[in-house]
Amino acid sequence: MDAWLVILIVIFGVLVVVVNTYLMIVYIHPDDKGLGSALPYKILVVLGMSLSFALVLMLPLDVSNARHDGGLNMKDFWLAMYVLVFVMVVFLLPFGIFLYESDPDRSLPARVCGAFLYELIVVAVALAFLFISYAFCDTAHIPFVAIKKDVGALETGSVLSSNSLSLRENKTM
Repeated sequence: MDAWLVILIVIFGVLVVVVNTYLMIVYIHPDDKGLGSALPYKILVVLGMSLSFALVLMLPLDVSNARHDGGLNMKDFWLAMYVLVFVMVVFLLPFGIFLYESDPDRSLPARVCGAFLYELIVVAVALAFLFISYAFCDTAHIPFVAIKKDVGALETGSVLSSNSLSLRENKTM
């Protein structure tokens, strides 16, 4: 495993969380100023933004790992990121929104129960969408044109240029 890639993952992970915390502090509504006000929801917002930034940063990580044989199992990384996105989008964010927007005059258990009932509706819609789309769109048909070139058929006087994609003849007089 390439230690340099692991160090970069940690550095960029911390940097992403710091930048997203700063962005949340700058663009927060004046009614929600301060650290104590709605702290769990602020953490949820920072985690959601950090997850989206991390998905964007996964592509250069994957390319670097493939080019330099970094030894990281990127398939598992991608799977973990997609599972985290699914959990965040289907479970954590809707539940946080429903709980935050619930009536503050009700007791906390009543608010959590109401948010949980709304969350069940979100999960049912998400699972229905997931299963229906999988049933009808489980295979992608991508048209492509395959071009084959027989390398043995090239003449001995031909040179394949490496800096351009053309084939030129060596002419000697």
